[in-house]
Amino acid sequence: MKRFIFSLVGLLFIQNLAAHPHMFFANRYTLEVQQDRLVGVWVDWIFDVYFTQEICFDYDLDSSGDFDDFETQEIHDNAFINLAKYNYFQLIRQGNQRYKVEAISQFQVFVEEEHMVYRFFITLDDFPQGEIYLATYDPTFFCAIAYAEDNPVQFSQPGSFNYTLEENSDFPVYYDPWGAPSDNPIYEQWKPGLETYIPVEAYIWHE
Repeated sequence: MKRFIFSLVGLLFIQNLAAHPHMFFANRYTLEVQQDRLVGVWVDWIFDVYFTQEICFDYDLDSSGDFDDFETQEIHDNAFINLAKYNYFQLIRQGNQRYKVEAISQFQVFVEEEHMVYRFFITLDDFPQGEIYLATYDPTFFCAIAYAEDNPVQFSQPGSFNYTLEENSDFPVYYDPWGAPSDNPIYEQWKPGLETYIPVEAYIWHE
């Protein structure tokens, strides 16, 4: 039986440990630019060495250091896809409207500089061109998440897009620390019993 000591799968069952993160990863956004338009965003999660060792032990069946299609699918099915219930830890905002991420594609896994990396793609085709805000947020607080120190936001092509990273207290996230694991709404207004989280948003704009 595969070990899931600190696996992402575990967070589906450990809601009440929210105040104490059990793993760490760094988040990096790469905006896909085509003909001076944003068409999507690649999300990289760069994991701590402990989670890296666990996934390699459980899923790198031939100990090659690489993950073939079968091994990648096993990781996707057993240590990733359940995060769909948590919107893949992603929030997208335009103006006053915040959106959940309900679908991703092109899931990849690889090891880079001794750290496991998950990579996946979110299409932005359904969003109007213009300013957009991206944020990574774990509603269970099982994971400690920070932006990558090097190139936290980058673009697939040089052009007229730019970004900043900003804490935005005007658009906080409200959450229920005692909610059931399946309870994952986006509360737009505070009410008694909810806690407040201020996300660090990647603000993307066209110059």
